[in-house]
Amino acid sequence: MLKYKLLILLLSLSATVVFGQAKPIYFNGNRITTDKDRATSYGVYGKLSNQDLWVLKRYDLDDNLMFTGAYKDEELSKPHGKFIFYGSIFDYNHQNFASFKNDKTDRYITQQGEFVDGLEQGKWTDHFPDGKIMGYRNYKDGKLEGEIAFFNYKGRRMLFGHYKDGLRTGVWYDLKRKVKEVFEQDKLVSTTKLKRSEIREVE
Repeated sequence: MLKYKLLILLLSLSATVVFGQAKPIYFNGNRITTDKDRATSYGVYGKLSNQDLWVLKRYDLDDNLMFTGAYKDEELSKPHGKFIFYGSIFDYNHQNFASFKNDKTDRYITQQGEFVDGLEQGKWTDHFPDGKIMGYRNYKDGKLEGEIAFFNYKGRRMLFGHYKDGLRTGVWYDLKRKVKEVFEQDKLVSTTKLKRSEIREVE
């Protein structure tokens, strides 16, 4: 059955992307495996004919798209370029007691961002099933750097602060817990309970 699914995927992918040659690939967890019977997910990848990039579309065993992205090497060890990750609306609703709906598909973009030479770079975003921004964070050479924020569905900031060289720094606000925290090189220096007026000011 998996072999048949891969054949269909190879044909459709080859028709939409200009590959030198599309190939099937199997994963056990996040490791590539040659044992199809132990595969926990599968995909199709191939080298773009006009670039030194290998594009991968990875699926779970129920044929649900997990992510798409490109790599600088055929071993798929160095991600490079935009990556888009997908999840299930049904699973999100079940885990969060929500009721999002899409009549056309159960899949939605959960997060997306860029890699450069194997390291996260720039702004990465997380999404609600209807596409609204759930949060964002910034990277520099694979480390969190700069502003990070997460929102509730109404668009209110619930958690925000800053990173420097991968470490929390300065003032952080956690409005769910109603506290202001101060960090120095990822070490908590102080915690202060926020008053209602202070919460309104920083939302």
